[in-house]
Amino acid sequence: MKSEIIKCKNLLVDAEKILDEVLDQESQAGLVAQQTCRETPKVVKSRCFAWRFFMATWYGAYYILGILPIACSLGVAYLALYVNSAMLMAGLSFVSATCVSLNYFLLPYKNARGYVQAWRLLSSAIIKFEIDETIPVSTLIEAIDKGEELLSRRI
Repeated sequence: MKSEIIKCKNLLVDAEKILDEVLDQESQAGLVAQQTCRETPKVVKSRCFAWRFFMATWYGAYYILGILPIACSLGVAYLALYVNSAMLMAGLSFVSATCVSLNYFLLPYKNARGYVQAWRLLSSAIIKFEIDETIPVSTLIEAIDKGEELLSRRI
């Protein structure tokens, strides 16, 4: 019985040593990771944020301008059966027609896709820049230029 207790204590001591070694390795790896990560210039980060914001805005417009006319058309169809209000049906029809026209005229989905492509390009360049010390800042500028070129072709 005593020998089993001694074996268990030895196993616990060995496990603690292994755990300490693993924790030391993880903390050293964390310090190395913190040291190698560079700070991205604020101008580049703000451009990346702006492109993501415009992407979300255009996608929001696309879905609103696509779902609202469907809802209004269904409302007109339903109201025609049960409610006798020409003014309400005319208003819903007007909203539906306006949304469809804006969706066709503004092409929000096409614009959003352009911002997605530009944002992905710049975001990838930022990640590479922050992790790899050998990548120059000019890589970020090139990514911005390519993103702007993508946007000018899309919009």
